[in-house]
Amino acid sequence: MNAPLSIRVDQRTRRSLARLARQSRRSQSAVVREAIDAFVAKAPAVLRPYDAWREVLGSADSGIGNLSEQTGAKFRDALIARKSAAR
Repeated sequence: MNAPLSIRVDQRTRRSLARLARQSRRSQSAVVREAIDAFVAKAPAVLRPYDAWREVLGSADSGIGNLSEQTGAKFRDALIARKSAAR
């Protein structure tokens, strides 16, 4: 279903659009629709930051196999050590 769309263009653009529509024997709306379709087809896909890094995430190996083990205890120990060092 077609939905109406209103746009504002300067006089030069309006004259160019009218001339192009006459020359191609199409309506101004058809010319604008075709131009929008062509623009959208050429536009790069918008990626989320995750999409840009998806292939890389999780592919690095630190060589340490137990990084996610006992993280709470390790974090607590690091906080205690930092607090002790501050005294």
